[in-house]
Amino acid sequence: MCPNDANFTFVLERAPIPRVRLRRAGALWTAQHEGEIEITEPHQIGNFADFCNDCGNCDVFCPEDGGPYNLKPRLFVSAERWAADRSRDALCLERRGARAVVLGRFEGAEYRLETGEARAAFSGPGFRVSFDERDPEGTVQGEADSEVDLTYYHIMTRLRQALLAPDTVNYVNAYW
Repeated sequence: MCPNDANFTFVLERAPIPRVRLRRAGALWTAQHEGEIEITEPHQIGNFADFCNDCGNCDVFCPEDGGPYNLKPRLFVSAERWAADRSRDALCLERRGARAVVLGRFEGAEYRLETGEARAAFSGPGFRVSFDERDPEGTVQGEADSEVDLTYYHIMTRLRQALLAPDTVNYVNAYW
């Protein structure tokens, strides 16, 4: 158990997350589908990093391998706190009026997703693109030095939707 109550549960829809990479060739974009990430358990564990002191106590009691403070989504409430903890993968969700901003760090690479209305702006290592969220692959525009891994867009979107769902309560949506 967590002495600071930093770990919490949230529901993540069981729908698979597509693994897609976009490549630009001149003015055209091509998509390479590389399978899916299966979500088998709807109830997920998150770690509210602003409460966690990294004591490791949750690791002892966790029924899964690896402590929640290490392997589960680590969430911050401010971009400043997220940026200060660059040694680990983490997320930050912020609302800016009708827009949502998600900052994500995966395997040390940093991504930014800004959504609102139907258009999304997504940037990461060597790319900055925008697209209609209903058809990211078919409506992508922007610049990329090499490829755009849309897998992280899909992960960040699914976590944003789950954590900010209006019909549930968790540390993230209660804060906002």
